Amino acid sequence: MNLQAYRGTKMKCVQCQSERLVHDAKAVDYFDMAMKRPLKLELDANPDAWLFKGTEAGELNASVCADCGFVLFTMAKEDAEKLYRIQNAR
Repeated sequence: MNLQAYRGTKMKCVQCQSERLVHDAKAVDYFDMAMKRPLKLELDANPDAWLFKGTEAGELNASVCADCGFVLFTMAKEDAEKLYRIQNAR
């Protein structure tokens, strides 16, 4: 889902149907010395390989319902397509 395409339209929470959503929240991971990086989903083209697994990844963005707290993660369409291609090539 590309949230940019829904700008100006009223999206609803899939859990409680509220329209009070916070869009484009960033999911982050903290590592060494409190540095942060975007949270990602990864898929390996060759999961059994020791090296050169052919890993592809996509950054996650989130929409959060202000009424019930439900979180919906999304990623850029291009990244989702890369993961889909890897899944179907296995």
